[in-house]
Amino acid sequence: LWETGARYLAYAGLAGQLRHRQAGGTLFALTLFGLALGAPRSLGAVTPLGGAAMIAGLVLFALAVLRGASG
Repeated sequence: LWETGARYLAYAGLAGQLRHRQAGGTLFALTLFGLALGAPRSLGAVTPLGGAAMIAGLVLFALAVLRGASG
């Protein structure tokens, strides 16, 4: 859990530095960190919401890159 959280937090940070904020990736990673540290398992119910927001942010980032490349 810790390794996966760290990886996705790095991805979110990189994407955030490039163009868009990646709050979804941060939420996803932080819930994984919490679970790894012994937080209640019910916190795991929030993780998919962060993952979905992260995917949406990456799609928006890709669209912005494609628009920039064509314009």
